[in-house]
Amino acid sequence: MSAPKTDAVATTRKAPAALAIPDFADPKDRDGDENPVTAQDIRLPRLALAQGLSPEIQKNDPKKIEGLEAGDIFSNLLQTNYKNGPVEVVIVRREKPRAMEFWPKKGKPNYVEGKKGIKDRSVPLEDPRCKFAEDGTPPIATIFHEYVAFDVETREPFILSFKNTSTGAAKALDTFYSMRKGAWFATTFKVSSALKQFTEAPAYIFNVQPGRAIDKDTYDYALKMREDLKGREVAAPEEEPEAEGGEQKSDEDIPF
Repeated sequence: MSAPKTDAVATTRKAPAALAIPDFADPKDRDGDENPVTAQDIRLPRLALAQGLSPEIQKNDPKKIEGLEAGDIFSNLLQTNYKNGPVEVVIVRREKPRAMEFWPKKGKPNYVEGKKGIKDRSVPLEDPRCKFAEDGTPPIATIFHEYVAFDVETREPFILSFKNTSTGAAKALDTFYSMRKGAWFATTFKVSSALKQFTEAPAYIFNVQPGRAIDKDTYDYALKMREDLKGREVAAPEEEPEAEGGEQKSDEDIPF
């Protein structure tokens, strides 16, 4: 009979396979780093949620990740597949919510040939484009609730980015944090995916639950990561992320 699982934090954490080095190499050796990489040179990956039309699950798409299915959570840089979770994370910093307007994709209203990506990078949160119209038309701009975090086991860093129908996950995170004492990184949070039925069709959303207290080693790692990122802004996605759910009809449609 196999030994029961425990919630104890391992002293030695595994590194993501893509970042592993051979056993004979010295992890402290930075030979070849005569021109050191700075924080400004680094773009943190994002923890994404695969939907039915996500390019990462489409056959023959250059972005396809083998084995990835709708509802799976994955890192868009290292292509780590967490399936439907939970991914146990430590949040290093909460970013200020921001809104961006993207050029409509082909087949969508107001599509403009040759225009894609970000149309307006800095839409004020009080701008009418961030609000529902009187007839129920969804906001034109996309509001992002973002958190700098890392996987507690592998320490793979990423941005937790919640938008649209997953805004409830951001509300849950903020609520859990406000109900306890200590820094954001004093405890873990568990991120998973869930299938939710919307008016138009079912779709996957992010779900967040409180985790557990972290050990001193992980706490110190979070402190160092926070210090390394001090004064640095999180990079915005250059393309509109794949929709995380059915079209919202009102603010009440946001799950929590």
